[in-house]
Amino acid sequence: MINEHDLADMCSLFELHKGDKFKLAPEEEAGEPVNVPPAHEDDPNFDLEYLFDHIDGMYSYCKNQAGQVVHFAAWTKVYKL
Repeated sequence: MINEHDLADMCSLFELHKGDKFKLAPEEEAGEPVNVPPAHEDDPNFDLEYLFDHIDGMYSYCKNQAGQVVHFAAWTKVYKL
């Protein structure tokens, strides 16, 4: 169950700085689904850590732990690590 401390730790992806690590906030906690570009092949993994690089338009440029590029919507709710 989510509490007020979890809400304080949650932020939007566009609030992060280059080099910040984060995990995706589960959809039931964020209140909205994780959006990715239509051509994105993989479903979001809520267990992985990601590295934020920058926002490019309405999507972000991030990398997963394997170094693969991943694009999430700029407004995606995340937990900064």
